[in-house]
Amino acid sequence: MCSRVLAASSAPPSASLDRQISAVSSFALHLTYSSYHLAQHLATIPPPRSAPRTYRGALQDCMELMSDTVDQLKLSISRLSELGNTRGPSYIMRSQLMDAQVSLSASYTYQDTCSGELHDKRMPSVPTAQLRKQVGDTSNAVAVALALADTLHQRIAP
Repeated sequence: MCSRVLAASSAPPSASLDRQISAVSSFALHLTYSSYHLAQHLATIPPPRSAPRTYRGALQDCMELMSDTVDQLKLSISRLSELGNTRGPSYIMRSQLMDAQVSLSASYTYQDTCSGELHDKRMPSVPTAQLRKQVGDTSNAVAVALALADTLHQRIAP
């Protein structure tokens, strides 16, 4: 999974770890935008007859969670870009990295909650299959970014 996500992101293998994390986070951001637009489209078409009454509500919940994910991923990318420009004590770098990790963790939680909504509400598989896949892909990308951030955190730990 990790190598697949890294290959899909724009970070060259020789890039610094903070740039790789930022590239994977940007890739997750792109996936989130795509998922949001797909959910928005699904919410505008008539639901299948087999859809539960909560169909549109689940899509709306996911769109709100995706919007929150976008905010958190942007914050993470911002913190990571500051990290590359920091020339101070290591505790400042650790603080910025921890901020990015918290944002990534929140993003993962939002995507996991959306995925749960799509599975728990017995959403019809045909119209929501692509959305479930994209939400899963986003979760995987965020998980890779979190793993890379943890590696970087261990490297700059005192």
